[in-house]
Amino acid sequence: MAMQEMQEPQIAERPSGGADTFRDIVQSSPCGVLVFDRAGVIALANPAFERMFDYAPGTLAGKSVDLLFSSAPPADVPRPRPRGLVEHATRSEASRLGAAIELTGRTSGGTDQPVEVRLAVAADGGFIAYVFDAGERHEREQELRQRVRSLEQSNADLEQFASIASHDLREPLRMVVNYTQLLAERYRGQLDEKADKFINYAVQGATRMERLIDDLLAYSRLENPGRPSLPTKVVDAVRDTLSDMRVVIADSGATITYGALPTVLVDPIQLTQLFQNLIHNAIKFRGEEPPRIELTAEQDGGMWRIAVRDNGIGIEKRYHERIFQMFQRLHERGKYDGNGIGLATARKIVERHGGRIAVTSSPGQGSTFSFTLPAAPSGPISLEAK
Repeated sequence: MAMQEMQEPQIAERPSGGADTFRDIVQSSPCGVLVFDRAGVIALANPAFERMFDYAPGTLAGKSVDLLFSSAPPADVPRPRPRGLVEHATRSEASRLGAAIELTGRTSGGTDQPVEVRLAVAADGGFIAYVFDAGERHEREQELRQRVRSLEQSNADLEQFASIASHDLREPLRMVVNYTQLLAERYRGQLDEKADKFINYAVQGATRMERLIDDLLAYSRLENPGRPSLPTKVVDAVRDTLSDMRVVIADSGATITYGALPTVLVDPIQLTQLFQNLIHNAIKFRGEEPPRIELTAEQDGGMWRIAVRDNGIGIEKRYHERIFQMFQRLHERGKYDGNGIGLATARKIVERHGGRIAVTSSPGQGSTFSFTLPAAPSGPISLEAK
């Protein structure tokens, strides 16, 4: 059966030019067109329809449409279908006429093929059926479902692997850290300065590896479907973040302010994680003055755009996209700690919820990280501010 392009039918009744004009339009239509009366007797089948059902030209006139459409739906479409095309047309004439119907078309050789049918009322009170081959679409849908299942399994396998690998890696790393620390304590003052320095390097390296494993495991679990998106007050996530970071905030002398914040549809735990990454980033890359961080929000259609603005060292424009990639560091390790995963995690959280994140920044002028999240249905705005 030849694949027909699925498009909305343009003919609902005979045009004013008369029967000849109507017939010419039907005959030249690229989609299959079938004209039949209320008894189901075929008056006209165009060449595209005849090719689709493998009938010789002109042989369908006077036959019943029941020859062409079976009552059973395609095997991969378990939804119930009307017994016949005429029955469907007469039942739905007042309400759903013109809607797509999925049926099984039967060719002259008895082969069943899935088709999509759209009906319109003809000028004489009969019906016009616009018929499209749906076989290829069904195959694509089946292939897509299979790919989704494979992707879900792959993600589950990856998460399990990350969990097992992180556990297996942690144990030898802990042993390295513990024994190097014991060496440092037991032989402090008995070894030369270089030996103490080497031991310190070993402890630092193993500790960084532990943090990296933890960060990678947390990143791999961001797509975990176990926690649904819920209406969440942004102000609650901000307060949780400030509570968790109170020591870092106090040590840096940072000031964090925020005004009215909305309610969004998000995983509450990941929203707190998002603010932790952005606020920690703003404090870490501070300038000479104490950090000043401001949170604002504005509605953007069905989304809320939330901005985190700081007075830090800023970022050159050429790095604005790079900083959201994994392991991308713009500074040498000794100057700023971290593994280059924080902003990649922030982007993954935002995009997982259908939003986008970006940065506006210039060196020495601070940075503004703005991201969008879906508004909660009928979500109120919290008027609490600090």
